[in-house]
Amino acid sequence: MKKVVTAALIVFVALLANSAFVQGQETGPVWRMVYYKIKPGQEAEFWKNIREHALPIFEEAKKQSLFVDVKTFVNQAKEHSGDWEVIPGDWDAMLAFAHPSLEALDELGEKAASIYLKHFGSPEAVAENEKKKKEMFEVVAVRFIREVFLRQP
Repeated sequence: MKKVVTAALIVFVALLANSAFVQGQETGPVWRMVYYKIKPGQEAEFWKNIREHALPIFEEAKKQSLFVDVKTFVNQAKEHSGDWEVIPGDWDAMLAFAHPSLEALDELGEKAASIYLKHFGSPEAVAENEKKKKEMFEVVAVRFIREVFLRQP
């Protein structure tokens, strides 16, 4: 009985803390950020693949509400000649996808596979592109964050 009461108390405190955290702000989309390390000599091919294949796939995914926004970033520290810290093996490019909710991420798999198949035309063409991508880059990290919108008190 003591364990049940303790567990209920922990859940109550966690819910109370979460509601206090959310007070004064509105939650926004869940961002999935994918960090890429481009292999030497493959930068032009990486960006070509993004333009030719990823962008049309992203547009179709947005039409199907799999995500609401996509942003592309490059690691500026790698190109800066000043005193910025450059971490060996750090990422070169990052794509950020804004999903409407955590639940939307659960629905991503099958729908995304269907969009890929439609774009490439056959499972073999999808597999060939995946093979090419492995020659161009590696994914070094995937992170999830929640965007929040602060309100005036």
